[in-house]
Amino acid sequence: MASSWWLVARWQRAARLNAEEQKRRLWAAVDTRAALIQALQTTMHTSLGQQIDVTSELFKNSAELLADKNKRINFDSSDAETFAAFVHELDVIYSQTDKALHAISLESTSKDWDAPRQTWKEDSKTGCYLHMSHQTISSDFKETCAVLWQVAYMTHRQENREVFCAVDPENTVAIKFRITTRLNSGRIASVLQRVVTRRYQEDGRMILAWRSFAEGEGIFTDMYADETGWCAATPLSKHETLLRICMRHVPMHFRGVTTNKPEVDQFKNLVLDTGSNDVFEVTTRLESLLLQEA
Repeated sequence: MASSWWLVARWQRAARLNAEEQKRRLWAAVDTRAALIQALQTTMHTSLGQQIDVTSELFKNSAELLADKNKRINFDSSDAETFAAFVHELDVIYSQTDKALHAISLESTSKDWDAPRQTWKEDSKTGCYLHMSHQTISSDFKETCAVLWQVAYMTHRQENREVFCAVDPENTVAIKFRITTRLNSGRIASVLQRVVTRRYQEDGRMILAWRSFAEGEGIFTDMYADETGWCAATPLSKHETLLRICMRHVPMHFRGVTTNKPEVDQFKNLVLDTGSNDVFEVTTRLESLLLQEA
């Protein structure tokens, strides 16, 4: 979690420096425009072609300034540093597996525990959101683990998808992708997501531990969300494997973003829905691939 605040602070500093640079370029463009207008006024006696050349240059400078303003901020080595920080934390997250899964065990006495669920529960004390789900897979443990690692690459997320080289690539996957949606208001909103997942193989159990960081864009600017997750696969019988999934979502907002703004709820809902959809897609694809190999 500490690394997430550090990353956000660094991005905010980069954004501020970028804004200051844009401001300097804006003033330079204003000075250039004033000079061009002056030149235009003093050369009215010249040919029409000369006037067109000067005016064209004026609009060209304005267009270049606008295009530069709308460029997405490019943070040098941002992704590499982000993923490096997350990879560094994965072993610690893995060590918390039993504690995280204990919450699911406590709920095993509920009446409908055997039914698959896709739910989020808010922790009123911390402001975090918890997701707990479980599913019985009709396949042996070894085969389930092999296919589960395949679907951990989240190939259903293809928008602006990038896969990064990570430490221990045989057991670690680091990806970045964008999620774009149309809100009820008709406006388009997007979130940039970075995810690092690592596989830990134990005697009679396989654990997937991951860190995910969501960065709001457009109307979601300055809104962030940190997620930590665990997926445990354990054998139930020779032909059945139990999957238990636990995710912890932490909203993070900066620079005067008020929690009562409708955009904050829309951002939260989008990120939570994304997490639920990812679990659904991964488990559905897992079952589909296992059926193909049966």
